[in-house]
Amino acid sequence: MERSDDFRAVARGNRPDADTDPGHGGAGHERLPALGRSRDGPLDDDTRRRLDRRPLDRHALARGRRHGRRALRRLGGATRRTAAPEDRRGDRVQVVSRVLWGRARRHPPRCAGAAEIAIETARHLARRLYSPTLKLVPLGAQAEEGGHIGNTETSIDSLQAAPLLFWAAGATGDTGLHEVAANHAETIIHLHLRSDGSFIQSSSLDAATGRLVRHYTHKGSSDTSTWGRGQAWGMLFSTQSWQADRAREAWMAAAVRGADWWLAHAPADHVAFWDFDDPAIPNTERDTAATSIALAALLKLARAAPSEAQRARYRESAEATARALVERYLTPTDSGDRRIPGILTEACFNKRADARPHDRANRCEFIVGSYYLLESLLVLAGRLDPQRV
Repeated sequence: MERSDDFRAVARGNRPDADTDPGHGGAGHERLPALGRSRDGPLDDDTRRRLDRRPLDRHALARGRRHGRRALRRLGGATRRTAAPEDRRGDRVQVVSRVLWGRARRHPPRCAGAAEIAIETARHLARRLYSPTLKLVPLGAQAEEGGHIGNTETSIDSLQAAPLLFWAAGATGDTGLHEVAANHAETIIHLHLRSDGSFIQSSSLDAATGRLVRHYTHKGSSDTSTWGRGQAWGMLFSTQSWQADRAREAWMAAAVRGADWWLAHAPADHVAFWDFDDPAIPNTERDTAATSIALAALLKLARAAPSEAQRARYRESAEATARALVERYLTPTDSGDRRIPGILTEACFNKRADARPHDRANRCEFIVGSYYLLESLLVLAGRLDPQRV
């Protein structure tokens, strides 16, 4: 691939090296609509300006707010009335909130409803779920890891709450939200970053003191292993937390150490195995979702890392990683592949023997990986600022 021009082609849905056979997106196969285009061709500048100025549909916004509030009540708000403290649904609320926050941050004039729901969610996290003793938002019993998880368990994955809380604090001027965000980020990063730059996935804490009881993994190959997505989440959310509070130099240092560890331990072909310590490597699953998350983190660090040499290294590594994912794991992956073009294959969601039945999925498409690959291709094509997402 030829750097940004070909990354633009992939972001539009036209892979430069795709087979022209009708089954592979050629003349006989309708591709997915290109980003920023209509089915009849590209939007001209005048049309874009008119769309950007179109009035907000207040009725639609009101409906969105109502539906969002209902969803929030189902995911977490109902616990205020009926659930014991250990049943609070911190992890699920955080996942939903990240989607809303992303929409509100990228398109503030057109996503007033999303912004309102995201702010309400952040307040719910801070006022109902945040533990002053632990100085973090715990996972809660509704975490995907299973019903045995309670209000003294946490993970590097949950660092995702910090960027939302920081954004909501800035949008509302609420200093309390900022304090919760800073405490949550500081605690999670400190708990899970190891001295060598790797991130352990999970922690159990003492309910009375907040002190660490044990480290382990929910999805890794062992309690001491470095799970691929855990490392990638640590890189990404440490960077985003620093972007929200740039006085916290330790958070940038954590992101850089995590990224350097990733680059030192990723395979030569750039696509990570599902767990860096699986004894079966190389005869085990890859995780393209972990790799896509790490790719997004590398592109943010390529703009934000302290030195020019670091920024250049992360950009070069990101380009090589994106190339590997697109050329080897994005359908069609070979001349006989009849799947819809554009599927990111070979994600490993959870392959542990103790996974819940509906969580056991690997060698699959995973929406998280698809999203971060799309985001990264847009960044590489020059159509998205990595510091805005």
